[in-house]
Amino acid sequence: MITFPLSLAVLAFSGFEDILYFWLDGRALPENLFWLNNNPLIFLKPVTSTRLVISALTWLLVVTLLEFVGNYMDRRYAITIPRLTLRRVKNLRFAIWLLLIWLARSRRRIRAQ
Repeated sequence: MITFPLSLAVLAFSGFEDILYFWLDGRALPENLFWLNNNPLIFLKPVTSTRLVISALTWLLVVTLLEFVGNYMDRRYAITIPRLTLRRVKNLRFAIWLLLIWLARSRRRIRAQ
């Protein structure tokens, strides 16, 4: 689904990575995070540590809800993929064989010119 790369981008630019950085570094969040004031995904300005946590948790909730809705839609409106029968596999092999022959012949024509 598209939600994985979308959620990765949203969480990466929503301030969540800043919280993770300071947490993994063993430091507390600074009170004023002025370098994040121009970030459009952080909706509470000016950015302080409390506002950053609220914004990041809000985006985490949005991403989680999108994931659940996406999974529900996949199950509810799933398009069933027809099974590959032996006949279809043979037809596929035949089509690939014809394609390879055509490519070989066209390659010979190019070399002959």
